[in-house]
Amino acid sequence: MDNNKILKIFNKEYMYTFLAMYLVFFVNIIHLFAIKTDYFGRISFVAIILIGTIIFSIDLYRRYEFIKIDYIYKFILINIIFFIYVLLNGIINGNIKRLIYGGYQYILYGLIFYAMYIFLKNINLKKFLNYIIIFNTMNALICIYEYVTKGNLIPTDYGQIAYEGVVIYRGRAFFGSFLNAGVVLGMSVFLALFFLIKYYKEKNIKLVFIYSFSVLIHVLGIFSTGSRGPLVSLFGGILFAFITYSIIISDKRKQNIVVLVIMIILGLLGLALILNIDASKIENSSISFAIHRIQTIFNWTTDKGNVMRIERWNFGLDLFKSNPIFGVGIATTGAKGLDTFSLGVTESGVIKKLAELGILGTLLFYIQFIYIGKISFKNIVSKNIDFEKQIFVLLVFSALITLFIEEFIYQALEAEVVAFYLWMFVAIIFNVASYKNCKFIN
Repeated sequence: MDNNKILKIFNKEYMYTFLAMYLVFFVNIIHLFAIKTDYFGRISFVAIILIGTIIFSIDLYRRYEFIKIDYIYKFILINIIFFIYVLLNGIINGNIKRLIYGGYQYILYGLIFYAMYIFLKNINLKKFLNYIIIFNTMNALICIYEYVTKGNLIPTDYGQIAYEGVVIYRGRAFFGSFLNAGVVLGMSVFLALFFLIKYYKEKNIKLVFIYSFSVLIHVLGIFSTGSRGPLVSLFGGILFAFITYSIIISDKRKQNIVVLVIMIILGLLGLALILNIDASKIENSSISFAIHRIQTIFNWTTDKGNVMRIERWNFGLDLFKSNPIFGVGIATTGAKGLDTFSLGVTESGVIKKLAELGILGTLLFYIQFIYIGKISFKNIVSKNIDFEKQIFVLLVFSALITLFIEEFIYQALEAEVVAFYLWMFVAIIFNVASYKNCKFIN
């Protein structure tokens, strides 16, 4: 290999592409890493995030570039204020284990944004997005395979559901959690939808078929996890995207509103039909189970999962009431640290933050995403950018909406994989918002 080829491998684009792709690789098979490499995966995950943050900081210091981009400067300021609050909250509450894990959860996860921003700023965005889509299409296929073959590739003692005398196996691939698998697939599907729309507009039938297939596999993958929350939140995210497109972007607003109303009416009629079906009389166990799971979404009195969820929400709200302004302390709740520093699980990510951070800390956390929404809509409503960029920002922001709908019922952001996708999508929005040229996907 000659010197020019060696230098090409170690140039900035190649190195940043490798680091960004490795992070996606790690979080997408995080359970496999935990089994096969002990702590190597998580150590490398933390190290790359810190390296990326340091590179971001050096770039900021050397070129003052981000000061010129006003919206990034303001976001960094909001982010730092939240980090300081988290540290003070942990120090004042005086539990070293909670301080360490709470810092990992609220601060280190937040640093993913800085690492991914600087990586994405220097790599081919189109190739990277397709890498994510391909990876998650494969993950969805694994979930479907596990569901159909009634066995997980990594055996587990939990996750099976006994229904009408049949044991239903839930797909999870290598995410470590059925819910995490559903949430990530629900976010990734919006990337596939963007390329589907892009190539439909360009009349590239071959690529339309490929991305349509990817979208279908993503949705079936979510179904195969047996997780209700990701399905509900995906529907909410898609509905948000369609309404926003119909009102803000499209020139056929009246026509789109009529279509939307018809879709809602048909959807409600379909839902009413499903809710009145006796699922136990359907012979096909997969169809029967799917209908049963949809029905239980609305059963908050006798469904064991929903009843337990309400109990945990009440537990979290009781903690919140004990110190509503400042919270009872970071990492006081959560699935990690049970029987050591965690008092229990709140289920809801929103209630978890209210309990741990109080009203003040929760507002600081969500203000970050309100600001991201402001940046997103600035691009969505702008008449100075092309349709492709508008749709892309709308769909990526809709993926965030999908995640935050899920956060109301499940503490999704406690998991590395979900937190990574959250902050990566935020970094994507900020990167695309900074593109001066219209054709940002080259």
